[in-house]
Amino acid sequence: MDGIAIHDLERGGLAFDLRDLLDALGAPALTAWWRVKSHVWYLAADDAPVPALDADDGPGPWVAGDAFAASARLVRQVVDGVIEGVQGSPPHAGDLVEPWVVLRAVDSSWWEVYTDDVSALATLRDRFRDIRPARYTPSTPPTYYGR
Repeated sequence: MDGIAIHDLERGGLAFDLRDLLDALGAPALTAWWRVKSHVWYLAADDAPVPALDADDGPGPWVAGDAFAASARLVRQVVDGVIEGVQGSPPHAGDLVEPWVVLRAVDSSWWEVYTDDVSALATLRDRFRDIRPARYTPSTPPTYYGR
């Protein structure tokens, strides 16, 4: 999978978050199935839990894209974590998962996006300004800087 790092800043912080990535990915993100691949540390708008982003021990359940996008709107900021999306049907337990896209939040400092979908990468390059090579890979275990 190819990867890019998005570093767009505004007033000393990231100028975007998960909801903006999903919006930029467009209709395919709304029809994909999403899950937390590893623990996601986030700040919710009202400090309430966001079940679609809560998974402490391993991957969380698959959530339909439109519901996942709605959940992302409840989040002020994703600090750390890895989220994966697949096209088609949600995988069953034990299925080999071949993600369409993997999203990685890195210490509230940048996001990395990995995908083989060249049109998705082109869309992200058009939408965001500060694009750099990814530092990690989709399979690199997350490092929880903020914890």
